[in-house]
Amino acid sequence: MNHVIDLEYLAQQNSLDIAIAEYSRLYKTSPPTHIYQALGKAFWQQGNIEQATNSYYQALAIDSNLYEVYIDLAYLLATNNNLKKAAEVYLQAILLNPERHEAHSKIKRHNWSKTEEDILIDGLKSVITTQPKSKLPYMTLSFLLASQQNLDLANSYLQIASNNKALALNKKYNLTDSLIIKQRIPNFLIIGSGKCGTTSLYEYISKHPRVLPAIIKEIGYFDTNRRYRYGLEWYLSHFPQMMEHDSFLTGEATPSYLYRYQVAERLYQVFPQIKLIVILRNPIDRAISAYHHAVKDQGELRCLENAIDEEIKILKDFENPLEIMATKYKFVQHLEPRYVVWGLYYYFLKNWLEFFPKNQLLILHSDDLFKNPELTTNQVFEFLGLPSYSLKQYSKYTAGNYQKIDPQLHQKLSNCFREPNEKLESYLNIKFNWN
Repeated sequence: MNHVIDLEYLAQQNSLDIAIAEYSRLYKTSPPTHIYQALGKAFWQQGNIEQATNSYYQALAIDSNLYEVYIDLAYLLATNNNLKKAAEVYLQAILLNPERHEAHSKIKRHNWSKTEEDILIDGLKSVITTQPKSKLPYMTLSFLLASQQNLDLANSYLQIASNNKALALNKKYNLTDSLIIKQRIPNFLIIGSGKCGTTSLYEYISKHPRVLPAIIKEIGYFDTNRRYRYGLEWYLSHFPQMMEHDSFLTGEATPSYLYRYQVAERLYQVFPQIKLIVILRNPIDRAISAYHHAVKDQGELRCLENAIDEEIKILKDFENPLEIMATKYKFVQHLEPRYVVWGLYYYFLKNWLEFFPKNQLLILHSDDLFKNPELTTNQVFEFLGLPSYSLKQYSKYTAGNYQKIDPQLHQKLSNCFREPNEKLESYLNIKFNWN
């Protein structure tokens, strides 16, 4: 196995011809499935799609339980316009493990024709027949039906997934058809900010015995026009149904809500009494974390210094960062300006407080959450009207470690954030001491 890893390193170094020759030479001394999988990746990098496909199929002929190989093969087929076959292979992966997320997340990335969507829909219906208490197959099925504008059916499958999750998480959750079910209205939203600890905070809140979380943390309904057009019932289907006498609370966390100029008004129109939670981090630290996240997951190719310089340059063309978000400004790589811009909290919070009163908004400092998660989480519980509750463990979610940035770049960011930070402290009457 070690030499397979070494060979993959050769492939990563663009020594593909050498790597492929070595894979073939070691055929008799390595597990064949690993060899074929590694060959598939190497041929794919080389652009030899036919050979790559054949290698993956050879691996599956030896062992049909290789989930990762199904995923690689399906993605290879889909990105090379063999979408019908890709759909079939994704379904094979889901049959193997219905609750592994990779197949479900990749299905949502491709542009399927209706014929291919129907193949996936029929396959997923078969899966949930044998796995009625699953969650991800229902969600993917709902996604595909919504894309076909079959919203009533999409919502019904999504609701089943939400209820299944609640049943799995909380033994006290129970639905009795003979009782009146009250509306699924979210009691709270974490609206920001990204890379400030929202995932950890939402996980901590969700573990309270009187909280039932949404089917997913980030629904992204109010800030995405395509999802917003699905209608409010689609959004509410992400929350578990409850009985009239239930005292459970529910909510979601979409950190980008803070920055979308239209979200506050949209939300106020339907849930004017909802409680809002914002967690803020030193904007310099947040910018660095957001950059590294974009490099890892969003195709950011610029160096940190260039990315920051470009955003600062953009800011000079706008009086208010809200205008940047309203224009849907994009860089060449289709990335939004969110490293510096999203740290200018004053302008975005001011927009939200034009719709919601301050007593419906809880503002937290990320340092407090990181240093004393129990105290900070109980502060949230008090805000939500819940009794205090302590978790056995406060794990950190999606945390990253990065090298210190160049002092000159740090100073440049400090200069950029100084005035907005002062405005924020004055407006909220809260001291953050970031300057």
